[in-house]
Amino acid sequence: MNMKLNKNIHTLLMAAILIISVSFVSSGTAQASCDAEVTDPMQLTEAINRANDENTCPGLNTIRLLNDLAVDTPASNDNYGEVGANAFPVITSNITIVGATADAARATISRSSGAPNFRFFFVEGNNHDGRLILDNVALTGGNAQRGGAIFVNGTPQSDSTDVLLTVNNTLLTSNVSTNGTILLNGIRDLSARASITNSVLDNNQSGQGGAIYNDARGNGMIDLELANSRITSNQASMEGGAIFNNQAGGRSITINATDTDFFFNTQGRGDVQCFNNGAGVTFNINSSNRATSDGCGQATVGTEQEAQEILQTPLRVLGTGEVQVTLSWDSQADMDLVVTEPNGEIITHSYLESTTGGRLDVDSNYPCETNPAGIENVVWTNSAPSGSYTVQVSVYDLCGAVSNPNWTLTVRVGGRIVLEEQGSTDNSFPFTVPNS
Repeated sequence: MNMKLNKNIHTLLMAAILIISVSFVSSGTAQASCDAEVTDPMQLTEAINRANDENTCPGLNTIRLLNDLAVDTPASNDNYGEVGANAFPVITSNITIVGATADAARATISRSSGAPNFRFFFVEGNNHDGRLILDNVALTGGNAQRGGAIFVNGTPQSDSTDVLLTVNNTLLTSNVSTNGTILLNGIRDLSARASITNSVLDNNQSGQGGAIYNDARGNGMIDLELANSRITSNQASMEGGAIFNNQAGGRSITINATDTDFFFNTQGRGDVQCFNNGAGVTFNINSSNRATSDGCGQATVGTEQEAQEILQTPLRVLGTGEVQVTLSWDSQADMDLVVTEPNGEIITHSYLESTTGGRLDVDSNYPCETNPAGIENVVWTNSAPSGSYTVQVSVYDLCGAVSNPNWTLTVRVGGRIVLEEQGSTDNSFPFTVPNS
């Protein structure tokens, strides 16, 4: 019996056990409303304003960019004091902006030559319920004092479980700022959480934090997840070519990174890619991540030639949507992700797509490939059946590793994390998709 057949039998047995444990509910869908397709900056402004109206357009709304957009002027009345103007209305609700060009390339939003300075997006999580997902987009040419491309204003810490910014399959390049291309603001008792996956932050410039500035001053909290991404060739004139963590007087800054590259980022005060101001910074950056120079934690430090060779390999692309289930781990082991739907259907490597539209779009490390870390992803792009689901995580083959991998499981429904688990042994977890 060959290896693939053995794995299929393993998966079928596991799924059979899961089906018995799943409680079934009546079928329905959790579906976005007030979605839009746009072709120019004015249409995007109008679509964001409409999506921000929770009375008319509740829940997650998806805006599809059908082509590149060049912005000449910032949105009126959206200059937030000293932090600078914004190209588009402040995000105050749950919005996904996805590039949907005819050739499937990233849709680029750029600041036109000669246009006044502005960033692209301001996500307001404090006074409003702003949540932003960017998928298959490029942001270039932004220029603002704090957050050259994106400023995320955190939530009260009582609501700190929500991810305010999700960046997937996205490029941020040639943006300029005093503090970070992406700025996560947790100052004065706020909490800001962000997730950056399968994305590139390249050739951005800042005074502190060429790519990312985490601000937790005044009892603030920051949580940042980096996965399968590249932070490259960013420059800070002062500290933190890649990341600047300002934790002075704050509660905590936590950065968890998996399979992320920190290459050729420079700062004016020595060759340090990641700079910490304060003792309460936790860098969970292990050997599955790669770096030149200081390593930004415990990343594997390689030569410039090795880095250039790595950069020739395209990133794996994860789908995002109404429901997204992502498993990542830190070794060459082969892991299995199995999702059982309310109707009993399973999605896994043997059954890549269900009749409801769920699909496994990334399946890593089979059969024992040489990837330093793995990732698997199941997604419903537009809608998913409401009801009770079960997610099974298991190790199929260690592939030469001496111990079980450390894994992280994240489930998002409507852009919000509803389940987040970590471990190193086989396990299963339930989650629910509510009626729309």
